[in-house]
Amino acid sequence: MPQLRHQIAQQENALSILVGMNPREIARRPQFNQIMPQQMPQLLPSLLLNRRPDIVQAQRLLLAADATLASSQAKLLPSLNLTASGTLQSSELHQLIDNPFRLWSIGGSVLAPLLNREALTAQVDVSMAARNQALYGYEKVVRNAFSEVNDAMDAILQGQAQLAELQKQEEYVSEALRIARNRYQNGYASYLDELDAQRTLFTTQLNLVSVKNNLLLAQIALYRALGGGWQAQ
Repeated sequence: MPQLRHQIAQQENALSILVGMNPREIARRPQFNQIMPQQMPQLLPSLLLNRRPDIVQAQRLLLAADATLASSQAKLLPSLNLTASGTLQSSELHQLIDNPFRLWSIGGSVLAPLLNREALTAQVDVSMAARNQALYGYEKVVRNAFSEVNDAMDAILQGQAQLAELQKQEEYVSEALRIARNRYQNGYASYLDELDAQRTLFTTQLNLVSVKNNLLLAQIALYRALGGGWQAQ
């Protein structure tokens, strides 16, 4: 018991610090059987996953990578009409084909995209690779999110079924203990039969507490996997 009390105090201190309070005792219900698992909705829309921080981050990285690709592709097109002397004439354009360096005297740095086309093409390839990497990263994060939600929901479903069976078992074992006690009190059986029934009931109750605890933890995992829980309606 002292060791368990110490673990409880450590957990209360950790929770207090987590919510921005000084280490303190946390008020809670005295009996574990009063804490009941929440009722799950029949349908959970996948749009709830958009609240997950990892999905939001992956979306922003994908959008940024796609914008970088668009910017790199735009640089491949030289703005020949943006020169110091206005729109280039057709005669001047033919002269530029023969001597592209002449554009330096007309449009300043407009010639840069023409001279650096290979570098810009490589930059586009790099941007496209970064965009594809961001896309694959986004798909991986989304698949992982669906996997976590599915694991939590399956754990809740199986936990509820196991909890229902254990509750039935507790009723049967409690009735067996009542019969064993009556048989002992009326002299039809020894006290060992009652002790054995008590031990069976205690083991069943321990299993019931463990399964209920796992069910509550599965609901917490689902709350986290959905990025903030759900609403019953």
